[in-house]
Amino acid sequence: MRKRLNIRGNWTVGLVLISLLVLDLTGCGLISRRHQDKGTEVKVVAMANNTGALALTADDIVTIMRECGFTDQQIYYNGGDLREALLNMGGAKISIGNRVEAMFKVQNSQVWIACTRGTMLYDAKSGRMRLGPPTTPQQR
Repeated sequence: MRKRLNIRGNWTVGLVLISLLVLDLTGCGLISRRHQDKGTEVKVVAMANNTGALALTADDIVTIMRECGFTDQQIYYNGGDLREALLNMGGAKISIGNRVEAMFKVQNSQVWIACTRGTMLYDAKSGRMRLGPPTTPQQR
């Protein structure tokens, strides 16, 4: 009788684990489908830039995207694409649905940013963000 209980117990544990796995996988699929159905899909598009490219750290990308008002989830899913665009092309734009939310341009060790919150300059060497309209080198 003990052997039967052990077999039944093993089946129960296995069934519970399989059920949890199935629920976890279907839950993730439903979340991503709902996100796309709302027309709020976030897209990062690389843009060619003649003034250079820049390798930014993850901290740099998080700082830049937070200043532009992106959520942690949007940063998590799209930060890598933004980093790659700035590294390979030197420029990028981020759209949500049909609306452009932010544009980025690399110049030397700086990233010029124009977003719905305004214009900003991020200095990758110092890790500092400066708010306000872009200035020419003579105005600094």
